Amino acid sequence: MPHKRLFIAIPWQANTIFESKIKTLQAYCTRDLIRWERPDHYHLTLAFLGGVEESRIPLLQDTLQKVAQQHKVFDLQIKGLRQFGSSYNSKVLWFGIEPSEALENLHHDLISALRDINIRPFGHTYIPHISIARVKKIADRRFFKKVMESQQDKDIQKAQITEIVLFESILESKGAKHIVLDRGCLDYAQ
Repeated sequence: MPHKRLFIAIPWQANTIFESKIKTLQAYCTRDLIRWERPDHYHLTLAFLGGVEESRIPLLQDTLQKVAQQHKVFDLQIKGLRQFGSSYNSKVLWFGIEPSEALENLHHDLISALRDINIRPFGHTYIPHISIARVKKIADRRFFKKVMESQQDKDIQKAQITEIVLFESILESKGAKHIVLDRGCLDYAQ
């Protein structure tokens, strides 16, 4: 049975402050080997599902819709540059998300609903973030560490979250291609 590589996420539309932070980082890191994410790929992952049988996608879409309808539209604040890996051996650069009860509840309910239909997302500890780059090699680690430290507590963007999206991720030589399979709209009722 054919499989598709899937994840559920909140798509993120970068504003001018977000974009200027990326440009500033790119200017600081011209000597480093870093693959920057494409702006149309910015997202906050809620659940990475990996390979899912195509026959299960309609059930997954129904689940996405039900979970989305149970949650109201909410705001999220991006704050600070972070990294996976040590300060001298970064692997991924990302912007952090301010703690949000609405996001925590959405994530919890989504994971529970996925388990109810026997889909087990990958990962254990949920760290809400928006990946902005993959690091291959840093030319000057001390300078890079200073750049990271200078951006840790900066407010970057606030946005209203209105939907969750089921994406297919197709791996290609130039990076992943993300295809929207379904959108679940959050409830606007106050």
